[in-house]
Amino acid sequence: KFFVQTLCMIACGNAIYQGCANVMEKATSASTAIKEHDYEKLQMLLGWLPLKVVKRTLGCTTQLAMRSLMQLPFRQHHKSRTPQLNVPRLAETFATDTLFSSEPGLGGVTCAQLFVGTSSKLTKVFGMKTENEGPDAFEDFIQDNGAPYVLRSDNAKMQTGV
Repeated sequence: KFFVQTLCMIACGNAIYQGCANVMEKATSASTAIKEHDYEKLQMLLGWLPLKVVKRTLGCTTQLAMRSLMQLPFRQHHKSRTPQLNVPRLAETFATDTLFSSEPGLGGVTCAQLFVGTSSKLTKVFGMKTENEGPDAFEDFIQDNGAPYVLRSDNAKMQTGV
């Protein structure tokens, strides 16, 4: 089906494509049952290809879900396909370190991840129950403030992934 649409668009232009689409729509029903095609009309719309080629092309393509394929453009994107890349950037270096407490805080918080901007001195602290929540704290920092150009750390296992 897509191949036939593409052939119509390339070879014949938009006006003939609409005629081809009408013929194809009449040839198939709204259900999954496939009806016979009017190969002579399709042959005319496909640039007078041999009847054998038209039959073989339609035999190799799907004829189901016609209504969804007839809408151009195929998909409207109202949001990005990669929203994680669309965060504001912080044009400075941030330093990070994990702080530990001898006493648990509210909600069982026993450590914290500290982020400090080297030039702006912007300081953010995210409480954590375990040291393994460091990457989640970094994601929260990016979501709240933006992604820093450079992240400086003391090469702790949690921050290097080793």
